[in-house]
Amino acid sequence: PAIGATGIQEDTVLTATEKTADKDIIPWVPADPTNPDNDKPTTDPDGKPIVAADYITVVYRVNPDNSGTLKLTYTKEDNTTVDYEGATIAALVKKDAAFSTIKPTTTATDPYKFWYWATKGQDGKFTKLADTHQAAANDEYIARFVKAGDDITNDDNNDNPLPTDSNLVKATYKVGTGLKEFVEGQTGSEKKYTEKTVAVAKNTAEADLPGKPTKANTNDDPAKAVTSLKWTAKPAIGATGIQEDTVLTATE
Repeated sequence: PAIGATGIQEDTVLTATEKTADKDIIPWVPADPTNPDNDKPTTDPDGKPIVAADYITVVYRVNPDNSGTLKLTYTKEDNTTVDYEGATIAALVKKDAAFSTIKPTTTATDPYKFWYWATKGQDGKFTKLADTHQAAANDEYIARFVKAGDDITNDDNNDNPLPTDSNLVKATYKVGTGLKEFVEGQTGSEKKYTEKTVAVAKNTAEADLPGKPTKANTNDDPAKAVTSLKWTAKPAIGATGIQEDTVLTATE
C-alpha cells in the first residue's frame, strides 16, 4: 500500500525504477545540420535516459546563412547550466509545447538584425510563427534576419514591420498600367515577376534604392521590352530619401 503522512503502517513493497528524463526541452547542436537525427541524444545532460515516446524532435535554423546564431540553455538538476549555440540547433521537446516556452534566443551578425520567427513552405514563402504555436514532430523553426538590400518578397509582410532598431523600411516595386511583368537575368534563365519587396535603409534617395527593376515586358502581343521605366512612389519620396514603407509603381 501507499505510505501516507503518518508513515509506514504495515508490510509494504517498494519497487524501484530508473529515473528518466523529464525536462520540457533537451537541446543539442547536430554535427550534420542537414541530418539532426544522426546524433540525437539518448540521455539528457544529467545522464538520465530519454524515453523516446515522451518527446518529439524540432529543429531551429537561422536564415539567411551567416546572419546570426541561436542559443538554448539547459538547466541541470544541480542548477548549473549548459548552453547550446549555433546556426542550427535541434531539441527534444514535449508534444504540443507552446513555442514561447521552447524558443531560443537570437544574436544577429552585423549588419543583420533579427526580424521574426517563421515556418517555411515548400514554395519558399515564410509564415510568421505565433508564440502560441504548439510543437509538432519534425517542426522546423526559422529565425529570419534582415539587412539593407535583402529581397524580402517571400517573407510574411502582413502586419509584420521590419525591426524597429534596424533603420530599415520596405520598398515594394509593382508593375503598373500597360506592363505585364518585370524581367531579370539573361535570356533563357530569366526571372519574371509582377511584384518585389526589398528592405532598404531609411534616407536612401529614390535613385539609389536597391533591387529596383530595370526591365519590363508590356501587355502587348507580342510583348515589347521596356528598359526605361517611369516610377511613381506612394507616399512620395522627398529630398531626405525614403522614410517609411513605400510602394513604387512602374509604367512605360
